[in-house]
Amino acid sequence: MVPGDAFYLNVVDSHRYFVLCSTVNPSHKVLVFNFTTHRPGHCDETCIVLPSEYGGIAHTSVVMFSRGLLLEEPALSNFTSCIGAPLPSIGNDTLLRIKAGALASIHTPKKIKKFLSHL
Repeated sequence: MVPGDAFYLNVVDSHRYFVLCSTVNPSHKVLVFNFTTHRPGHCDETCIVLPSEYGGIAHTSVVMFSRGLLLEEPALSNFTSCIGAPLPSIGNDTLLRIKAGALASIHTPKKIKKFLSHL
């Protein structure tokens, strides 16, 4: 899994997930977030993504920073075994904007902010 990879999981009503970043050394870690429908006033609006920015979504969406997953073994293997249908990759400009949003959002877990700040 590399930054920009996007996919559904093999679970009912899966959101669209994507890899924001990954590391190999000193250990293999992968940071994954998901998109969800933008509901003005009812969601974290730190990072709104339009279909024109990412063709893998059909409507205006937001990144669910509160549900980010910083995966390493054995959770990483369990997660990858659930990956289903691939989606178009996310471009670097959008990934950079999402990373900035993850650092800015009050909903991003502290361990994820710490991980991102060291990249």
